[in-house]
Amino acid sequence: MDSVELARQVAAELHARLVASGADLWSPYDFAVAEARRRGIDVEPTAAGAAVLNGGRATFVAADDLILHENIGSRFEQAFLVAHEIGHVELGDDPSGEAAPIDPARAAESSPVGMDRVVDYGRRQRREVQMDLFARELLLPRTVARALHVDQGLAASVIAAKLGAPFEVVAQQLFDALLLPPVPPAATAAHVERPLNPLQAAAAAHRGEAICLRRGLAPAKHRR
Repeated sequence: MDSVELARQVAAELHARLVASGADLWSPYDFAVAEARRRGIDVEPTAAGAAVLNGGRATFVAADDLILHENIGSRFEQAFLVAHEIGHVELGDDPSGEAAPIDPARAAESSPVGMDRVVDYGRRQRREVQMDLFARELLLPRTVARALHVDQGLAASVIAAKLGAPFEVVAQQLFDALLLPPVPPAATAAHVERPLNPLQAAAAAHRGEAICLRRGLAPAKHRR
């Protein structure tokens, strides 16, 4: 299972827990904020273009346990920004660095033709794609979109109106749910925490210049 699909499954599980706790799917901003607060993270809007956003539309300030997002757009768009940052928190990624475009309607797979086929995105851009898909799955999982459409007979336009989301976002989730092959749930038991060995522990605790973990070698800066 690739990292994108794993992220989407994690987001879907978080969505189910929120619904079970009483959170309202149809109030996406409150829904996303509820997940942030469950983690002890505050959420605050700020002016678009504010310096603290570092050129992006939202950011997670780890030192303050705070998600800041631009205070423009619909409530769904703002919810998506919050959910995107929660993705960084949940998946253990450092969201600092150059901002990348956020796209709620991003396709799960790259286009087979055109620029999307030939452009080699860097690690940062690929990570942002993963976060966009995580955010969309947190707010409207594919299984939920499918159930609303197939079981309850709601058209994509109706779901979008009730959710306050762009039609393209709901349509993309339905396309993914109905057309992509199902992926078995990740086996959570397969992930086993193992203690660090002494060298790994030293590297994890190090906060200075780069070090070499091979015994007998000094930091690269001082080797001759």
